Amino acid sequence: MSIDKVTAEVIRNGLAAAGDAMFVTIEQTARSPLLYASHDFAAGIVSAAGELWGSAPGVGNFISALSDTIKSGIREIGLASMGEGDVFVVNDPYETGTHISDTSIYAPVFFQGELVGFSIVTAHWSDIGGKTPSGWCADSTSVYQEGLCFSHQRIVRAGERDADWLRFVAANVRFPETVLADLDAQFAACHQGAVRLRALCERYGADLVRQSMDYVIERSRESIRARVAALPDGIYAESLQLDHDGVDPDSAPVVSVQVTIAGDSLAVSFDGSSPATKGPINNPGAQHDTFCALKGLLAPEELDNEGYRQAFDLRIEPGLIVSPLRPAAVDSYGYVGIAVIELVIRAMAGALPGKTPAAGFQIYSGQLSRADPSHGSTFSMNDLCPGGAGARPDGDGPQLVFVGNGDTPVTPVEVIEATYPVRCQRAELMPELAGHGKWRGGAGTRRDYVILEEGISLDVSNQNVEHTLAQGVHGGGDGLPSRTVINPTTPDEVVIPDRIHIESLKVGDVISSQRGGGGGYGDPKDRDRDRIADDIKQGYLTPEVARDVYGY
Repeated sequence: MSIDKVTAEVIRNGLAAAGDAMFVTIEQTARSPLLYASHDFAAGIVSAAGELWGSAPGVGNFISALSDTIKSGIREIGLASMGEGDVFVVNDPYETGTHISDTSIYAPVFFQGELVGFSIVTAHWSDIGGKTPSGWCADSTSVYQEGLCFSHQRIVRAGERDADWLRFVAANVRFPETVLADLDAQFAACHQGAVRLRALCERYGADLVRQSMDYVIERSRESIRARVAALPDGIYAESLQLDHDGVDPDSAPVVSVQVTIAGDSLAVSFDGSSPATKGPINNPGAQHDTFCALKGLLAPEELDNEGYRQAFDLRIEPGLIVSPLRPAAVDSYGYVGIAVIELVIRAMAGALPGKTPAAGFQIYSGQLSRADPSHGSTFSMNDLCPGGAGARPDGDGPQLVFVGNGDTPVTPVEVIEATYPVRCQRAELMPELAGHGKWRGGAGTRRDYVILEEGISLDVSNQNVEHTLAQGVHGGGDGLPSRTVINPTTPDEVVIPDRIHIESLKVGDVISSQRGGGGGYGDPKDRDRDRIADDIKQGYLTPEVARDVYGY
């Protein structure tokens, strides 16, 4: 059957619009600021064959994992066992490729009795019943410590919710009202996606929708292969040492990436990466981070679909830090995930000279929570304020942008103060954390919160303090790492460069979360003189730094 290209493009955009509608539904109906303000989720439409058809912008590795999550469900349950009005849940990291807090809700979509696809939302729950609130287990040594694990349970059958399962979840999480309200938002988003997919089938017919997307996926795959064919053949390798695995301070795990280009073939391998670690930094979904980086480099402006995954060959030996085996702990998987993204970009610089940026800051997690209601309402506060991104070949690195979280915005201070018992005392950029260069890295950021009530605990996770991720390129300087400071500029000041758990903070304590800056690009002495003058005027450089580093 001949496919009309215009119709195929309309259908392609219609499926992306379905993802957008799902995204807005979560944004408008979720209870946790982590979802409605920080957008720590992804939503999309996947075919009955488990191929990504369309999605909203969102967390990059979440989007990349949507289709594999559905494929896993098809293997586990079987299409024939799925019925109209059913909804399933999965958060098993060894099926989804993230960590256990990221819970996927998906619904099979039927049209005229035929299963035509799935609507799916993956969202970070505010708690999952693990050893620490919100599932941030900075020192776990087994996935079984990290929370409740769901493996494609049917939680809605023919439109009827499983009340027993809902009661089970409510009894095993610290913040049941928020968790169940966010689950309702996921249900609503899946319904919205199903409505949009059925509307496309009603208008064009299920066969034409399917055939059009087969054409789009093939075209996307071949367009990427054509771009790869224009690159120089070769093996491009990069590696990064991490400070530790989160448990053993003497561990020094390594992530190594090799990109091999031969003709129109691009393969990524991880030879030389460390074995899976005792601590929780293992990443069960490095393939998703790899796809995220390659898609961003080779097709940054095109709507995402399965074709961009089919174009690449991944070779990952099992049992590594990028491919752990159950029951390895994985809660801090994101540190390795961001390292994979940055290493793939850095390796591709050899094939794309002058077209790749310097690296940005590493993930930083500073969480305030209260699980004991005797001191007041329970809560978990995750302020996902990013630091600085790496400088680009033709411009300074942006701040408040995080390469791993895509469309994730900064949670407004007003939302934080209205929701949690804290007051923001200070919110500012920290340009002194940015790497110097012809183009400056993005500035770090700082937010200081005053503790207003008793019974609040602090959990901090950090990485790449000693071995920076935010490396400058072509003579640019490195960005400085993140850190936490308790009661800054007082006699009680405590600097925390790494990980810590404090069971109970005092009323009046100030927690200063300082996110790192991005790496610089090019020799600082090549920076335009007018830009340096403006940097001094705007406060990005001091006159002394301008003189000593930039030769101004």
